[in-house]
Amino acid sequence: MTTSDQEAQTLPAAPDVRCPSCGTVLDPAGEQCGNCKLTLRRLDLKFGTIPRHANYVTDRTERLPIIAVERAREELRLFERRFPQSPLSVFVVDLTKGQAASEYAFWLANRGRFGLAEAIGAKNFDLLLLLDTGNRNVALAAGYGLEGLVTASQLAGVVDAVAKNLRDENFAGAVDACIGRLSEILRTASEQSLQSTTPVQSDV
Repeated sequence: MTTSDQEAQTLPAAPDVRCPSCGTVLDPAGEQCGNCKLTLRRLDLKFGTIPRHANYVTDRTERLPIIAVERAREELRLFERRFPQSPLSVFVVDLTKGQAASEYAFWLANRGRFGLAEAIGAKNFDLLLLLDTGNRNVALAAGYGLEGLVTASQLAGVVDAVAKNLRDENFAGAVDACIGRLSEILRTASEQSLQSTTPVQSDV
């Protein structure tokens, strides 16, 4: 599940999994989008080598102040302590013309292995926030385990809050907005799924 600030008004609610390119509902058992034929292999060819990434925050632009990156890492560590099943990573990059933030976040979340190696499919509760600073675009990719627990409209709300800060070049505010909104969403999901066999756990 991926959403971007440009798509926030049109995304449907989970559990439908939507193509990050055209928005068509994906067949969970299929390997490509039935409408635009998008595949991970096509995204591999489009984006090339999987970029190296650090724990919690990766700044591929190398423009963020070190103190801001370290502060964000500490906040993300605290977030993971509260929600150990749903680690949140932030990836900062300048995408080139023709590279959509939603596609890049979807590809990176699937290929980058930001969470545990065994976190696959319904066991994947990972979250990836992509900040395209050059184009002021935002995308948020959520693991398939969160489908049905977190709605696309909720994620769109997170993206909107983050995008407002990114437009003001406020990196710290963007991360704070993401963590704050997601904490509320996951806390509510945790309370509502206490009877579930695979609840989203919160240590708060």
